[in-house]
Amino acid sequence: LSPSSSLVEERQYGFLAHPSASGHGLYAARFAREKLGLKRVAVWSDGRKATEALAESFVAGFDTLGGEVLKLTVDSVYSDFTRDMSQDLVRSLRFQQVEGIYVPIQGNQEMAGLILGQMRLQDLEVKVIGGPHWWQRYETINREMKESYELMFTTSYMIDKQDPVYETFY
Repeated sequence: LSPSSSLVEERQYGFLAHPSASGHGLYAARFAREKLGLKRVAVWSDGRKATEALAESFVAGFDTLGGEVLKLTVDSVYSDFTRDMSQDLVRSLRFQQVEGIYVPIQGNQEMAGLILGQMRLQDLEVKVIGGPHWWQRYETINREMKESYELMFTTSYMIDKQDPVYETFY
């Protein structure tokens, strides 16, 4: 049930019940491109291994589907410099004409919240997609702000039991 794809790599018999980080990123890219119709997105990273796994699979998937990606990296440790840098990067997004952003930052609620807060302060209106930690782990980020962006995120399991794909698997 672990999300670590290394448990099943090069094994003849294995079943990974929990989606890997690369799976989350790829499905988020497909959703952004095929369902939301986004053509140009920014992908945020704090340089940590888990975040990079999500970000890189999103970038590869979105690119394969014909979309354009602008990758933005901030330091994983909050500081005045990081705050100012994120503010400048958010401001630049308006001129970059992105239609959406993907924030797969894992285990760093402070940085993820800072990015969303900077977007709100600068009134940047784009579609926002997050990684799996946005669902239940990022509880201190203002709920109204998340709802105002209609924040979308991947989860670790399928919740729609009526979905034909789920029924086929089951």
